[in-house]
Amino acid sequence: MMKIFAITLVAILGILHSARAQVGCRTGDYIYITANGTYFDGGSAVIKFNATDRIIKRNFAADPNCGINRNTADSYPVIPGTPLNPDSKCVSDINLNDEGKLVIYNNADKINCSIDGNVIFLVGSASFIGINFLRKRRMA
Repeated sequence: MMKIFAITLVAILGILHSARAQVGCRTGDYIYITANGTYFDGGSAVIKFNATDRIIKRNFAADPNCGINRNTADSYPVIPGTPLNPDSKCVSDINLNDEGKLVIYNNADKINCSIDGNVIFLVGSASFIGINFLRKRRMA
């Protein structure tokens, strides 16, 4: 009984954590999610985000990319500016010219990839395991 309670508690905490709104940098095609410093652009302290930690914006429902629907991502509220960053600017650390806005995004809006794109890997893995199983069985 205690084991079921613990598993349920962990699942609920995981769901609540993923549904929590977070701060990100919305640019043209991405929402960058991990801040890693600042970049001084004239008088503003622009927040830099790690370019590899990002969520792609999906263009339509059947878009093969995993991520957040573009209309949803573009409607996220912009964080109010501060005296150091009055325009709520942000950039990715590999492209300082691609300025975006600091937004509050919801990670729960992210659409995960379907299994269809990974079927070839699953079939290949199952085939490899099956062949090894049969080979070992024949030797015994």
